[in-house]
Amino acid sequence: MAPAGQGFLYSVPGYLLLQMVVEQQSGQPFADYMRRQVFAPLGMNSSSYLWDAALQARTATPYQADGRAMPLQIADDQAADSLFTTAPDLARFVAAPMPDKLQPAGAGALDASLVEHTYLAPGAVPNLHLSRAGPETPGLGYFIEKAPGGPTMLTNVGLDPGWSSLFIMSPQTGDGIVILTNSDAGAPAIAQITSIWTSWRGLPASNLNSGYRWFGVSAAVFLSLLAALDVAYAGGLALEIRSGGRRMGFSGRSPFTGNLLDLFVAATVLALWAGVFATVRTMPTMNIVGVSVIGTLVVLALARTLFPLNAPAPKAMVARTAAAA
Repeated sequence: MAPAGQGFLYSVPGYLLLQMVVEQQSGQPFADYMRRQVFAPLGMNSSSYLWDAALQARTATPYQADGRAMPLQIADDQAADSLFTTAPDLARFVAAPMPDKLQPAGAGALDASLVEHTYLAPGAVPNLHLSRAGPETPGLGYFIEKAPGGPTMLTNVGLDPGWSSLFIMSPQTGDGIVILTNSDAGAPAIAQITSIWTSWRGLPASNLNSGYRWFGVSAAVFLSLLAALDVAYAGGLALEIRSGGRRMGFSGRSPFTGNLLDLFVAATVLALWAGVFATVRTMPTMNIVGVSVIGTLVVLALARTLFPLNAPAPKAMVARTAAAA
């Protein structure tokens, strides 16, 4: 264990413990407490931690990354996974810490001094550095992104089966955005929307945008190299068929060894692509191109392995054999 503010551990069960603390201290069910103390003061009239009949009629259908609809899953841990809301309602929550002409910081749901300490002036917390696509520093309920020369950005991402979401808030400029999608494959659309929004507002690109840009460039380079290998395989195969020459394979040694190495290369590439499929599948165009290029590579490798060409012995060898006879 570490002193408060000196460490970070992402914990979904931790929110369940906080929910229990709220219920114990308030003497109310968590959903009722949030409705009275947070949703009502902020005007979040379409938000609830209980999926009642009114919400059922308005809830979107969640979809898997392949486009198939899936049943709605209601989590038991309300505080961590069970908030039903709309983009306008969530925008009210995101904007609440930022004061404006109509209301002070906290918007009546939180004390202004607490907002100033918790959200608008976050203390030093160790950097996460979990991934190229993730935020840099954890805060209390938010993650903090800081770009050189740019304003501090408070953000959070939601990922559950059938859902992807994100919100960003800049306390220094008063800008914010909320994006909700009902799909496992919502991340690319979210990245594109935030890229347009940050450019429009003159804000630095979020780490989500940078991560997808880096992934896209890397995947494009990888697939370009594979496409060049496809062309080399196909060209070599065409020349071999036309000339009847002996196939030397990828290794430049015996046909059998070379063909097996070709097949090993294709199988390894296929395994690598399958290994990152969880990420690639959220980018449908990239996935289709990747499957096409790798599929062609596998077919060519199989053709070279299963249908080897046997060329006649060189004339010099034939003449030497005749002379020996």
